[in-house]
Amino acid sequence: MSTATKDAASVINEQESHLESIEHGKPERLSEAATEKDYFPQGDVYFGVVNSKPTGYEPGKPVSQLAVGNTQGQRHCLDCVEGVEMYFPGGVKNWQRGRSGLLGPVFRCPTRDVTVVHPTHGDLTIPKGMMIQTVYQRNWDEQLKAEARARD
Repeated sequence: MSTATKDAASVINEQESHLESIEHGKPERLSEAATEKDYFPQGDVYFGVVNSKPTGYEPGKPVSQLAVGNTQGQRHCLDCVEGVEMYFPGGVKNWQRGRSGLLGPVFRCPTRDVTVVHPTHGDLTIPKGMMIQTVYQRNWDEQLKAEARARD
């Protein structure tokens, strides 16, 4: 039995070719088989399956944009809010003022699939009836500055 070997340049070329073939920004669908604590990333926002509304969340009028801010990167938006139930950590005003830390709205649409669209990341379709927790990736720089101010 002989073992074939490859030189490093061949391996690197194969890896580069594979990485270039990956389709970034491709639409995805969250599986109906997803269970609590399954998460799906869309850039720096994560969407996790939860079984029920977390403690401390208050119902509010649904909003289409799920991340607070005005930049293109924060445009994680529902395709339509009609029929969507939405709950906010500490209430909608608390969330809109950016005071909810890394937690965003919890939402579900009992009557139809809902899609989270984004201008650069792939859209994510969520099956009807599935309750989703929005979680933000920690922005270390800003978070550390805020923590330092709180300590001072």
